Amino acid sequence: MTETQHVIALNPYRKGNKGKVFSNSMAVYDKVIASPEIKKMIQQIRGELPIPKVNANDAEAVKKAQDRLKSELPFFCPHYGIFKNNVRRQENAQPESFMFQTIIDVDDREYVDKAIEKARELNCSDSIWNGSLLHLCYSARKKLHIGIRLPVGMTIEETQKAYCEALGVPYDESCITPERMIYLTDKDSEIYRSKMWCAVLSEKEILMRRQAYLDRGLTVDGRGDAKVNSLQFTVNSNGTILC
Repeated sequence: MTETQHVIALNPYRKGNKGKVFSNSMAVYDKVIASPEIKKMIQQIRGELPIPKVNANDAEAVKKAQDRLKSELPFFCPHYGIFKNNVRRQENAQPESFMFQTIIDVDDREYVDKAIEKARELNCSDSIWNGSLLHLCYSARKKLHIGIRLPVGMTIEETQKAYCEALGVPYDESCITPERMIYLTDKDSEIYRSKMWCAVLSEKEILMRRQAYLDRGLTVDGRGDAKVNSLQFTVNSNGTILC
């Protein structure tokens, strides 16, 4: 199989087929989020601009139109950079393209500001989350997406559960699938981006991270037998690993 490359799985098209993603460079990602069309769509979804042919006084019609616009946004998959035959399915996610990162969803507006502050605090703490923050971005409805690096040896699911606990937000089990997709928002919605966001790790670190999974009886991308996954790390509220 092809080794990890500096690519992300992205469907850059409006109304793109949800079952198709293409391996693209970050330059394509940046071009999409900088486009005036995406900015206008985001403003309409957030109610900052009217939607043509939709009665602004009809709340139900507005919401329906906003939902439709959101479903038409380009999207990318944060967990893997390559899907076999460009088909967005779990079994098509190529293990060697695993990016050792995930995105936390903060879906309640009342948590957003506190979550931004806490994510930055955790990034500078002496816990396992030190240096883990990769990306902060408002979602289409101006909630929050937090991109983080997985601690060595921890799976997507373990990381999501532990980080949400440390962050103080609800855990969403729908966020852990290999083929998970994230709708793109405009450049102005980006709050913070690390130079390591969607970047390729060094060969030494990749081998070390893969070996940590193999030592647990998992695959090189942290997938494997459900019985093995039940033996994972227990992480307490301040992010310390308990064996």
